[in-house]
Amino acid sequence: MKSKLFLSRPAIALIILIITGFVGNYCRWTLFFDIDFIFGSIAVWIVVCLYGLRWGTLAGFIAGYCTYVIWHHPYTTVTFTAEALFVGWLFHNRQQNNIVLLDALFWLLIGMPLVWLFYGVILGIDQTQVLIILMKQPVNGIFNALMASLMLTHLPIHHWIKRPASINNLSLQQTLFNLLVLFVSVPTLLLIVLSSNQVVDDIKNTVRLNLNDASRYLIVEAQGWYERRLVAANGLAELASTTPIQNNLIRQRVAFTRLNFPDFKHIYFLDETGTTVFDFNSDNKIVESAFNQNDYFEQLKKTPQPILSPVMFQPDRSKFAIALLGVPIKRDGKFVGAVLSEIDLSKLTNLFQSSLDGENLDILLLDQQQTVASSTKSELIGNPKFDWRKDGKISQIDENSYHVLSVKSSYLVMVQWQKSQFIKEFKLNTNFPWTMVVQIAAKPYVQQIERIHTRNMAILLSVSALALILAALVSRQIAKPLLQLAEITTNLPNKLLDQEPIYWLRSSVTELVILIKNFRAMSSSLQQKFREINQANELLELRVQERTQDLSEQNRRIEIFAKVTLTIRQSIELKEILHRTVIEIHKILQTDRVFIYQINPDLTGDVVEESVVSTYPALIGFKIFDPCFPDCINDYVHGRISVINDIANCELKSCYLDFLKQFDVKANIIVPILQADQLWGLLVVHQCDRPRQWLPFEIEFLLQLANQLSIAIFQSELVVNLRQNEQSLQHLNEQLENRVSQRTAELESANKDLESFAYSVSHDLRAPLRAIDGFSRILQEDYGDRLDSEGNRFIKVVRDNAQRMGELIDDLLNLSRLNRKEISRQSISINSMVQRILKDFDAEINNRQVEVSVDDLPDCQADSSLLTQVWINLISNAVKYTSKIANAQIKIGVQSHNQEIIYFIRDNGAGFDMQYADKLFGVFQRMHLEQEFEGTGIGLAIAQRIVQRHGGRIWAEAAVNQGATFYFTIPDK
Repeated sequence: MKSKLFLSRPAIALIILIITGFVGNYCRWTLFFDIDFIFGSIAVWIVVCLYGLRWGTLAGFIAGYCTYVIWHHPYTTVTFTAEALFVGWLFHNRQQNNIVLLDALFWLLIGMPLVWLFYGVILGIDQTQVLIILMKQPVNGIFNALMASLMLTHLPIHHWIKRPASINNLSLQQTLFNLLVLFVSVPTLLLIVLSSNQVVDDIKNTVRLNLNDASRYLIVEAQGWYERRLVAANGLAELASTTPIQNNLIRQRVAFTRLNFPDFKHIYFLDETGTTVFDFNSDNKIVESAFNQNDYFEQLKKTPQPILSPVMFQPDRSKFAIALLGVPIKRDGKFVGAVLSEIDLSKLTNLFQSSLDGENLDILLLDQQQTVASSTKSELIGNPKFDWRKDGKISQIDENSYHVLSVKSSYLVMVQWQKSQFIKEFKLNTNFPWTMVVQIAAKPYVQQIERIHTRNMAILLSVSALALILAALVSRQIAKPLLQLAEITTNLPNKLLDQEPIYWLRSSVTELVILIKNFRAMSSSLQQKFREINQANELLELRVQERTQDLSEQNRRIEIFAKVTLTIRQSIELKEILHRTVIEIHKILQTDRVFIYQINPDLTGDVVEESVVSTYPALIGFKIFDPCFPDCINDYVHGRISVINDIANCELKSCYLDFLKQFDVKANIIVPILQADQLWGLLVVHQCDRPRQWLPFEIEFLLQLANQLSIAIFQSELVVNLRQNEQSLQHLNEQLENRVSQRTAELESANKDLESFAYSVSHDLRAPLRAIDGFSRILQEDYGDRLDSEGNRFIKVVRDNAQRMGELIDDLLNLSRLNRKEISRQSISINSMVQRILKDFDAEINNRQVEVSVDDLPDCQADSSLLTQVWINLISNAVKYTSKIANAQIKIGVQSHNQEIIYFIRDNGAGFDMQYADKLFGVFQRMHLEQEFEGTGIGLAIAQRIVQRHGGRIWAEAAVNQGATFYFTIPDK
């Protein structure tokens, strides 16, 4: 294929540009909040300009589809497709080649309203974010259009991809406009993008510092809260290790501890066996512990260190969680019991809430099982298996600080940023094995970033608009003198020719001053050149007129010559050709006499055709002899012509001068007519009334006519010879046809006589032969017993010869009938025919155990009865001549040579000497004695006659005592 999108270079380039558009959008330049600067539409604009509206719209759709992949909504795809369609339609249908202005027009009329509709109304994004997008996308689109315009204008892209140029030319003003906008927009864009990214980084760093400060304060508060309660519990354990548990001192100490730490709700002491020996409840009620004290007792017993349990809840008593603090009682280093205290965590929650002091913080305290033990958000308390990671997209700020985007809130990153959290997670310490999570909402920081970026995008949009205005003004001011100079120099030659006044402008720009000076010098030079050209034109016009007259005369002469040549060639009769020639020459040259002089072998000549004015005598029919002719004949043979303008002023031989005067000749031209380097005659023109200056055209005209006459004479003589040959050939054909008819009649008569003879022989000889054979048989049967053995032998010899004579007669009759039988061709299965004939020889073949093999033989078109005779004769010969061989073999097959099918039958019998092969197919010709092999010697002759009547041939190859092979062909036609 050659579209022919086997792919051509334009097709490959189109695919690469479409892929580049998609990749250009995917490899975006992120500003903040996934608000990206994308560059795919640069490739889209190249496709729009070089491949047309349809391919450009498709490229815009595919590149826009990338935004669905990265931003997860189709609205930008719709905007980009509409942008390619709108700009492409104006570019190709309105002949507007500034795609930057077209794209700016799109965003002003269609793009910005679509952005507001999609983001502000349908997606419901915050108005500040919509405003940022509304300012970013037009800047992005116009920037990409500007880059594409510069690439199409200043790079040979259309040559690389073998497409016609879309922007053939761009004015200097537009080029300056594009470059100025580019030089202003790119640095501004870079600075704003860098500052925008720096703002995000600064805010993340600020949040990290705030998280670290808050974390350090909260660690001190939480650990102080825990350490104070641990010290109180350890004091009770130390007192219990030295004082009996039932002592009032223990009771007083417990009451004092409860007074200082009201969040100790339930305190009880266990002995070394785990039995509760003292139980103190702040509500003065006997309440079962919410914890399985045996598990914690065993844990303290194994590792006598303070423990803090995961939180538990008693909905009937409090909505806050409680935790179990266990401290071992040791006496002399030996475990003797434990103090278990249930702590109400509501005080800790109040502590966290009071620590916030209006700050934008959320605090969560998670136990060992990740259950929310305490939080500034009361609704989260008791939340089991709390995991802040599962519903968000996490980016790490430092070792323990993270930024979590709420991906479930919206697929728009801007919305996710508004609802995101900055989180710091850390372990308190080994004695306090819980985890603290500090969260800061990102919304205030997002609003700060949005304000900064709104300001930056407004600056960028303002700078871009200002750049457009200033670039338009500057480029116009720079290009204005050049435009004025272009107007002055437009059609400058015509202005100079018309002598219009030219007002050269003045400029302070050095380059323009030099350019104007050069133009003025050029105009002065042009004026001088125009004067010279006018003079040359006048001279040239005179020469052209003269040349035109010469060409007209030459064309007239060519037309005359063509007319005469055509007149000559319209006939093949020599007399008519010569007659027309002299008439036309006489008419064209307006001469007195024109004649054709045919030269005889004796150098005399006859005037064969003539055209002469009536005032001069005619020469036609006269035999003319020029006594000076033998002296100049060689010149004529070599093609030289004789031109005499005035015989009186020309040095001529007296004999020739006298010869001309007798015909009143004053001037003449003689042109030889040649035939195969032989002088056939002369073309002679006489001017009799006055001398005449013969023109070169007239001489050339007569010379060309003489050449045409030579060709015409040759063709005429050739036609005459052809006619004579045709008549002779026709006469010979008639004689040959008469001879053929006579010979055919003689052959038909001979055939009839031969048939009559054969018929007579067959009938006249059969009766005596039957009598001889019959009476010999009667003699043998009736009187055989009276005859001796020699007499019986004689009778047998008589009978055998009579029977043989009958067979010979039958064979002769068969041979003679072959010529009379008409061949009726039909499709014959040779396989079936051969198998049928072999069955007739089954007895002899089986008795002698002859090995017969038959190949697959192709069918043919032949006379069935005649072809059967051929196969019978050949097969019977093979059987007969292998009768004296012990291991007789007969093979019947076929072979092909030069697309000719050849049947054969091969045996390993007696064979024959090939020097007698020319007698093999003769009548009564035998290669063996009758005593060796019986037969009449006519079977092969019959086979040959049948094959030849089918248009085929038959031959044999053999060797004595080595067998023989017979071949024959039967053509289909």
